[in-house]
Amino acid sequence: MALAQPKPAPGGTPVRSVPPGKFVAELTLGAWTLLLDRGGYAGSEPQRIRSSYDNTLWRTCLHRAFPGHRGPRHSVLLLVQTARPYATG
Repeated sequence: MALAQPKPAPGGTPVRSVPPGKFVAELTLGAWTLLLDRGGYAGSEPQRIRSSYDNTLWRTCLHRAFPGHRGPRHSVLLLVQTARPYATG
């Protein structure tokens, strides 16, 4: 599967493409905490919908960021939450 070519920005300047591995490597533990959360609600009544990150993110793609891990999403979240105070202090 080939990556799409970068599209020019509104001013005509091409947008620099970032290799997927670099993007993932530069995510903070805070970002991982949010991505590994169980989800929540989006929108407001009457169009408020429930979003399950376990179904939409973990099972479809995020599990691939943790090769060798065979447990549930929540077990990775606990590891990230445990490590986070040491990375920010």
